[in-house]
Amino acid sequence: MNAAQQVLKNARDVIESGWCRGAYAKNKYGDSCDPLAGTAVEFCAAGALQRVGDPVDTDTYLAAYDALAVAARAQGPYPITQFNDKIARNKEDILKLFDDAIAAAA
Repeated sequence: MNAAQQVLKNARDVIESGWCRGAYAKNKYGDSCDPLAGTAVEFCAAGALQRVGDPVDTDTYLAAYDALAVAARAQGPYPITQFNDKIARNKEDILKLFDDAIAAAA
C-alpha cells in the first residue's frame, strides 16, 4: 500500500466511525465543527481526508485527494462534497467511494 492509499484507508476508517452531510465535520450535538477539532465525531468524505491528512506531506495528501475526486467523478460530474451531500444515499456509498479511490491510487 502506497502513502496515498494509506491516507485514503485512514480516512475511510474515520467515515466508518461516523459520517455526515452538510458540513466537513459535526460534533456529538450535530453542530458543524472543524474536522481537526477534538470534538468532531462525524465527517463528510472531504472532512475525513482533512482529518487524517493534516500531518501528511502535501504531495501525498494531493494524490489521495485526486484519487478521491476521480472516484467521485466516475459517478458523474460531481466534486467530492456534492457527491457526499447530494448523491450518496448512505454511509455505504461513501465507503465504496473510498474503496474505489484506494484501488485507483495504486
